[in-house]
Amino acid sequence: MTEGSTRTHPKRARFFQVSGSLLAYNAFLNLAGRTAPFLVGVVTAPYLVHGLGTERFGVLGMMWVVLGYFSIFDLGLSRAVVKFVLEVGSRGEAIRVPSIVWASAIAHRALGFVGAAVLAALAPLLAGRVLHIPQDLVEKATISYRLCALWIPLVRVPASFRSLL
Repeated sequence: MTEGSTRTHPKRARFFQVSGSLLAYNAFLNLAGRTAPFLVGVVTAPYLVHGLGTERFGVLGMMWVVLGYFSIFDLGLSRAVVKFVLEVGSRGEAIRVPSIVWASAIAHRALGFVGAAVLAALAPLLAGRVLHIPQDLVEKATISYRLCALWIPLVRVPASFRSLL
């Protein structure tokens, strides 16, 4: 190939070739993956409220909100992964993609440990003062927040892989 040629290198072309049917299938899977948890929540929420009681369900709901806030520990890593994967792919260096993805997964896990430590340390303050949890549930809520903190590093890693979709 000569300089200025409009032909694409074969390895580069394979990395980015996507058919319309594959794109539609992946879009459907993405939509289903986001819709399914919502539908499960809509169906199971009344049973949870009935089984736990409104106050305990409120504590559970606040835990979901607090865990959602820990998505800030992404710190732009997911966007950076997309950027670097596209850059190496466009240069025909697709062999470098796994190292980028795994470096991101390790960084997400490390940031998840930081988030877990923060939540575990703040659990008594959150349960006792900030969230105005009923006094009889403060001790259980503190334990629950600390248990949730253990999951933050595990939840952060799939986020790094989700960015590739």
